[in-house]
Amino acid sequence: MRDRRPHDQLSDDHVQTVGRAVARAKRLAVFTGAGVSRESGIPTSREPETGLWAQYDPMSLATPEA
Repeated sequence: MRDRRPHDQLSDDHVQTVGRAVARAKRLAVFTGAGVSRESGIPTSREPETGLWAQYDPMSLATPEA
C-alpha cells in the first residue's frame, strides 16, 4: 500500500532515497501543477496583463478564420 502521508511528514529516509535516485538518474522529468512557474518567477500563460496570451485580442481569435 502507498504511503498516504502529506509530503511534509515524509521521513528523512524517504527524502534520502529519492535524492539518491535523482543523483543516479541520467535524465529527469518533473511534472508540476499550475502555479509553480509563477512562484518561481516564470511568466504564466494566464496572467491578464503579462501572460503569454496578453499580447492577443481574444475577440480577433474567436472567429472561424482564426
